[in-house]
Amino acid sequence: AAASRAAAGGAGGGDVGHVRAALVGLSRWVPAEDATEKLVSFDAKHRDGHIFKALGVLCSPTSTARAIKKARDDLMKRLGGKSDDAELIKPLIRRTAMNTVHVDSVPHMLDLLRTAIDDGDLRFARSSADLMLVMAKCFPGLFASSMDVVADIVKAGADGVTAPMMEILATGTDRSELRNTLAPLKKTLLDSCLSGDCDEAKAAVASLVNTYGGKDKTLTSLAASLASEEALDVDNDKLETVLRALASLALEDALSFATVADEVVGFCKGLIVDNEDAADNRRARTGSADQPGCRRRVMCCKVLTNYARGLARLSGKPAGPSVDSLHATARDVMDVLDSVITTDGNPHNSDRASFDEKAETRLAAATCMLRLARVPGFDALISPERFQRVAFLVEDESERVRETLRNKVLHYMNAGRLPVRYLAFLVLAQVPMGKDDRKAFKFAVSRLIANMRARLQRLKEATARASRGTGGRGDATMNDSFDEEVDLDASQDKGGARAGDVDMEAEAGGKGEASGPSAADVQRIQMMPEYAVPATVHLIAHLPDFPTDVNGRGNADGALTLKELQAYVEVMVDMVASDGDALNPGNTSFLLHMLRRMRQCDDTQSPGSRNVHIVNDIVRNVLTRNVKTDSDLSQYPGKIWLPVACFTQLASGPVFSVMESLVPPDFGVSRSPTKSPRKKAHGHGPSPAKAAGKGKAKSPAKRRRVSKSPPAKAGAKAAGTA
Repeated sequence: AAASRAAAGGAGGGDVGHVRAALVGLSRWVPAEDATEKLVSFDAKHRDGHIFKALGVLCSPTSTARAIKKARDDLMKRLGGKSDDAELIKPLIRRTAMNTVHVDSVPHMLDLLRTAIDDGDLRFARSSADLMLVMAKCFPGLFASSMDVVADIVKAGADGVTAPMMEILATGTDRSELRNTLAPLKKTLLDSCLSGDCDEAKAAVASLVNTYGGKDKTLTSLAASLASEEALDVDNDKLETVLRALASLALEDALSFATVADEVVGFCKGLIVDNEDAADNRRARTGSADQPGCRRRVMCCKVLTNYARGLARLSGKPAGPSVDSLHATARDVMDVLDSVITTDGNPHNSDRASFDEKAETRLAAATCMLRLARVPGFDALISPERFQRVAFLVEDESERVRETLRNKVLHYMNAGRLPVRYLAFLVLAQVPMGKDDRKAFKFAVSRLIANMRARLQRLKEATARASRGTGGRGDATMNDSFDEEVDLDASQDKGGARAGDVDMEAEAGGKGEASGPSAADVQRIQMMPEYAVPATVHLIAHLPDFPTDVNGRGNADGALTLKELQAYVEVMVDMVASDGDALNPGNTSFLLHMLRRMRQCDDTQSPGSRNVHIVNDIVRNVLTRNVKTDSDLSQYPGKIWLPVACFTQLASGPVFSVMESLVPPDFGVSRSPTKSPRKKAHGHGPSPAKAAGKGKAKSPAKRRRVSKSPPAKAGAKAAGTA
C-alpha cells in the first residue's frame, strides 16, 4: 500500500524516475510507510530529475560502490544545506544488506494495477507496470507465483501496460511454463505486433520469438502474421512499427531472431521485390498520395541488414554461425540491396513511384551496404561492380542522397570503421560541388586524412615497441586480397614476373603458394591514405561516361573529356599527396612507384581495357608537376600491394611499356578549371567550351544514373578486395 501511494504521487507528478525509486527502494527499506510519506513530501518541494536519478542508483541492488558514492555525493550536493530535506530522505540514502523484495507485496500491487485499468486510470497503470518490470529484472522469480494474474493483465490489452507485462512473463519463468501461460494469448500477442506502439510491438515480437520460435512457426511466430495477405493491408504506420521492432531484435538478439528468420527474411525480400500490386491496391482504396511500399521497403532493408550484422556479432562464439554460413547470409542481403540500387530505387518499375520515393529507397539500400562494409570481413564480399554502383550515388540526381551518403562515409572513415578504398567516394563527391561547399568539405576531408596519418603513426610506434628483439612478419592473412611487388627493376630486367609476385592463375587454380600481406601489413594499409589511389583510379576508369577516344573526336554525346577526368584526378592528388617541392617531394615518390606497379597489371574487371592506364597517366602527369627530374625521387624500399579485385599481375610481363603514354604528351601540366568542369544537374559551373567562349558549347552531361551492370564473362574469376 505504501509503494502504491508513492507510485500514485509520482504518477501525478509525471516523474517515472520518482516512481521507480519509490517502488524498488521502498521494498528494501523499513519502515516503508514512514519513508513513503517523507519521500512524497520531498517530491512536493523538489522536482529535480538528477535527484531522482541519484535515488534510482542508490536503490538498485546492481549498483557498484563507486556509483553509489557518486550518487550519494551528487544527492547531498543538490540538497545543499537543507538539513530538514536531508533527514526526509535519509532512509533511502542508507544502504542495507536486504537484497530481496517482499514477495507478499506483489499480489497487492497487481490488484491495484488491475483496479487502475478497470477505472481507466492509465497514467497510474503505465507507471506501475513500468516499475514492476524493473523489479522483475532486479529480482528474478519475484512474479513466479503470480503469472496467471500477469497473463490476465496482458489479455486486457491496456495501452502502455501490455508491453512491460509481457516482458515480466518472459523474465519471470522458464520457456516451457511461459509457453503454456501464453497459449491462450496468441491472438493478443499478434495483435500487439501491429498495435502502432513501437515498445509494445518490440515486446510482443520478443515474446513470440523467445517463446514459440522454432516450435510453432505457422500459427504463433510473427513471421506467420507478416507473411499473411492481411499484413499488407494494415495501416502503413503499424507495419512500419513492427518492422522497426524486428530490425532492433535482429541486431540485439540474432539467435532468437534466427528461429523465425526464414519467414521474416522471406517476407522482407518479397516486400522489397514483390507485392507491389497489393500495395498499389491499398493505395487506390484509401486514395492516399503516399506510396506505402517506399517506407516498407526502407524498413525491410534495415531488417535484413541488422540480421546480418547481428549474426556477425556472434561469430566465433559457441552458439554463433560458421564463417561460411555468415558470409552466405551477407551475400544474400547484399544481392537484395544491390537489386534496389541497380533499379534506381524502383525494383518494381512502378510508374506511380515519385522521384523522392525512389531516391529514399536507393539511399536506404546504399547506407545499408555501408553498414555491412563496416563489419570485419564483409567488405571483401562487396565486388568492384557493387562498390562502383554505390559510389556513383554520391553524384546522384537527388541532393539528399548526395549529401547523406558523403557525410556517412566521412563519419565512418573518421571512426576508422571503413576500409581505405572508400576514400574514393569522397573524391567523386567533391567534383560536382560548388566552390563554397567544396571548400568546407575539403577541410573536413583534410582533417580525416590527418587523423588517419596520426593513427598510422601511433600504430608504428606501438609495433616498434612490441617487436623489439623479435623478428618475423606475423600471421599471414588476407593473402588472396592483394598482389605484391618487391623489386620492380629486377622484375623488368628478367622480362617477366618475379618469383615473389603472386601468380594469379596458379592461385585461382589452387596451385603454388599464395604470397600476400601479413595481418600487421593489412592493418597498416587500411590507415594509409595512399592506398586509396588504386581503388580511386579503378573507380574513375569505370565511370559510365568515360571517354572512348582520348583525343575527343569519337566520343558519344555526354562523354567526359580528358580535362574533366583531370578534375577527378586533381581532387584525389590534393587529398592524398603530402606537401613537397622539387627537393622534398613528400610521398610523391611512393605514389609514382605505385602507379608504375599498376602499369604492369591488367584490369581484373575489364581485361585488356586501357581506361585504367589512361587515368594512371593523368595521375602521373599531375603528380610530376613539381618534380624536375627523376633524380629528385627516392627509391621506395618496401613492398607495394594492389587489390587483386581490381588489378591482375600478368605472367608474361607488363601490359604496356612504363614509358608509353596514352594521353597527349603535355596533358595535365596545368590545372583544370576551379569550378566543376561539367554542368551538373544541380547547376554548378558552365561547360569548359562555354566558359572559354570558343565554338559552340557542348551540351551538358546528365547526372550519372545507375544502370544494370553487363553480364559477367564466362570463366571470370571472383576475387576478394583489400
